[in-house]
Order: sequence, then C-alpha cells, then structure tokens
Amino acid sequence: MIYRKKTYKLKKGNVEAFNNFFHEYLLPNQLIPMGQTLLADG
Repeated sequence: MIYRKKTYKLKKGNVEAFNNFFHEYLLPNQLIPMGQTLLADG
C-alpha cells in the first residue's frame, strides 16, 4: 500500500480559510479519483 503525506504550514490568520479550502477542494479531489482513505494522526 502506498501512503502520501503532505504538511502545510500556515500563518495564524489563515487557519480557518485554509481549513475550508482543504475540505471543499483539496480533500475531495484527492480522495475521489484515486479511491484513497484519509489517515489522520491521533
């Protein structure tokens, strides 16, 4: 199985905007085409 990990560094004022962008655009585009599952650190 292949895993992909990407870390984003944000400025304090951009956390909410990035969180919205991640869940609305980045995550669906990564999961749906490749059939992947999101793994989160505990």
